[in-house]
Amino acid sequence: MIQIQYPRSDINRLLLLEQAIATATQDQAAGRDYVSARWVSEAQALVPDFGAKVRSMSALKGHRGQDIIEKNETMAELVRYVRDFWSGLKRRIIRLKQPNSLFLLYNLPQTGRNPTENNTSLVWLERGAGLIAADAKAVERGYPPMSNPSAAELQVVLDRARAEFGDVAMAHREVDVAQHEVNQLRPRADRLIRLLSAQLNASLYELPAEGIRHVKGTYGFEFYTLPEKLQIANGE
Repeated sequence: MIQIQYPRSDINRLLLLEQAIATATQDQAAGRDYVSARWVSEAQALVPDFGAKVRSMSALKGHRGQDIIEKNETMAELVRYVRDFWSGLKRRIIRLKQPNSLFLLYNLPQTGRNPTENNTSLVWLERGAGLIAADAKAVERGYPPMSNPSAAELQVVLDRARAEFGDVAMAHREVDVAQHEVNQLRPRADRLIRLLSAQLNASLYELPAEGIRHVKGTYGFEFYTLPEKLQIANGE
């Protein structure tokens, strides 16, 4: 059994409405009044605003995706620098026979064991900042500054990771706002799509089912064949 497939995404809702308006306009010019002029008027009033918001949301999601990639890259770099900093600190303490209590200054256990658990980006940002502050305190107490990486090198990586983290947070907010605006218009789009389908069914009721599907296809509708097992389960 062949079933109509209503759009499930906002961009597909928009594309159907745009195609339907174009087809209805051509049909009316040719004297085929399959769709009411009122429907065309309502659709034409909705589509510009709905289309602008849907395409804006799509673009914002694309930008957010790129921001997330860049954030993940800079965060991975920060993790490497923090772990290298920990490793360098441990080797230096052993090599120079410095007191194990120095680990505590750098927010590590006195054994020098590095944290291994999975953590959020915020935790790694805090750890990076903590190591930089701790190194400054260690220098004040007469210890040599860390190197390979140095606190200054770690600061550069930390600043980059913070900036990308902030970009992602802002991108999420922009997408949320755009999504809310689309959500407000979606019910009107769905109503017009279903009203269009009903009007075409009424106007074309004398045609065979295949002919109705053909005309509705020119208005942007899609169809799918119900799997045989489901047809049997539904008693068809």
